[in-house]
Amino acid sequence: LYLLLDQKDGVRILKTDPTATTVLAQAQFGAKGDIGLAMALDPAGNVYVTGTSWSGAMTGTAGAAFPAVSGTGINSFIGKFDQNLNQIFVTFCGSGQMSATGVAATADAVFVTGEIFNSSLPVTPSAILQAPASGSSENGFVEKFSANGSTLLYATYLSGENGTTAPAAIAADASDDAYVAGYTTSSGYPTLAAVVPRILGSSSGFLTKLTPAGDGIVFSTYIPGSGVTSVALDSAAGNLLLSGTIALGQ
Repeated sequence: LYLLLDQKDGVRILKTDPTATTVLAQAQFGAKGDIGLAMALDPAGNVYVTGTSWSGAMTGTAGAAFPAVSGTGINSFIGKFDQNLNQIFVTFCGSGQMSATGVAATADAVFVTGEIFNSSLPVTPSAILQAPASGSSENGFVEKFSANGSTLLYATYLSGENGTTAPAAIAADASDDAYVAGYTTSSGYPTLAAVVPRILGSSSGFLTKLTPAGDGIVFSTYIPGSGVTSVALDSAAGNLLLSGTIALGQ
């Protein structure tokens, strides 16, 4: 078992036996004000953690895509550890005023999503959404990094006009398609091949699938209710599993 802890003194990870009675390994990085918010394992058993950093004490590793914090205020980070919780890398996400909420990992990449509160995301040239939508307030983002943390492969906004978009969770398949879920108050959130193409009510959950290069949307749909909070991929059956406050009968 891998456990992500918040003891107000940095980011802590524990590895225990299956009964959670014996600690097999542990790691700590950062300081007070740094919080781990999500964790994922890749197919080889490496552990990825993402979260937010306020302390000013956290540092990235040499060769990381973003080894230092950006701007002022809250930053987000990704840390990678091997199965015994030896640190492999820590990278920041390339902008201040961003709050990562979800992480997913494949054999060759790591994906992170969350909210950003400015227009300084390091968007890549082929990103599907290059800037926040008109009239939007808080916006979502998705970033894909190489598995060694050295390269930002893509960064894109997730945004809709005249509203807030807040991704909560992300999953990725073996082809590096990313599935992002959360909530939005925007009636202009982009939809494609949607089960529910229009917002029902003042807010809604959403589910969006991005191409491996982040340069296109495969499908995107509203999920009626106040928001999706987690998403998982059942690769054996080819199904997506969602949880949250969902009201499909609306």
